[in-house]
Amino acid sequence: MTFDKTKYRFSLFCCILLLSLLTVSCSKNSYKADRPSYIEISSIDLTTNFATEGSNSHGITDAWVFVDDVSIGTYELPATFPLLEEGTHRITIFAGIKVNGISIDRGIYPFFKPYELSLDLITGTTSTLNPTVSYYSGIEFAWKEDFNLGHSMVKSGLSDTMFILMSIDTLPALGANSAVIFLDQNNSYFEARTSQKYFTPPQGFAVYLEISYKTTNVFSVGVYKNTVTGTEKVNPFLNIRANSAWNTMYIELTDYMKVHTDAISFEVYFSAALETGLSSSTIYIDNAKLIHYQ
Repeated sequence: MTFDKTKYRFSLFCCILLLSLLTVSCSKNSYKADRPSYIEISSIDLTTNFATEGSNSHGITDAWVFVDDVSIGTYELPATFPLLEEGTHRITIFAGIKVNGISIDRGIYPFFKPYELSLDLITGTTSTLNPTVSYYSGIEFAWKEDFNLGHSMVKSGLSDTMFILMSIDTLPALGANSAVIFLDQNNSYFEARTSQKYFTPPQGFAVYLEISYKTTNVFSVGVYKNTVTGTEKVNPFLNIRANSAWNTMYIELTDYMKVHTDAISFEVYFSAALETGLSSSTIYIDNAKLIHYQ
């Protein structure tokens, strides 16, 4: 009996072809994608009680989305994203921020309540949401300064200038005035602190400083600590870079403060030195809030 190579090759080809067709058929059945529904979110807004919580200015950048308490993703806003669920589900959206203004350090802001709703998800359709969040109850606004009618800050000893209150922009969240610092060759260093306004955040709880700002010059944020032996300036926690548009930053002071176990209380300060190469510069600060849980 002779071996027919031609018949063998043809039979092998037929087997491979049949196997391929079966595989493709199984793959189509196994991996057939469901047609999703979509959620569209342009932005997340903040609502406040101005008298107790201050301005509604915010720097919310992200939506952290949960469906029936299961995380389905974090989305930089504006965003449109798919959902494979169908029917009525509970949607929970947390407001996300850039911690300390750092793009790679993003998280849920711990003082904002999430936006929640029951939503009927229909395949192939897009639901447009306009989430609004608010502060949780039980929050201590240890320092709240909108600079509209005055302020609680004083010039530190080394400072050769002090901010003035001016109406700068028509943005409603900025109110009537902002704190404005002008630096030049004759007034090249600024520092102001919340003298006589002491804060003692409880250990183990998050502490954040919110500020709205725009600036042509780097400025710093830090604290003075008050101990049984006196008052000591702590090295700045954060240097905030030039930014031509108004921005709201969330500065986490938790670890920065808690290492100073000898501190009885703290005071916040802002400082700035005229940058090399600049003949003058301007810094705008508004809506400062030092926040922690009670």
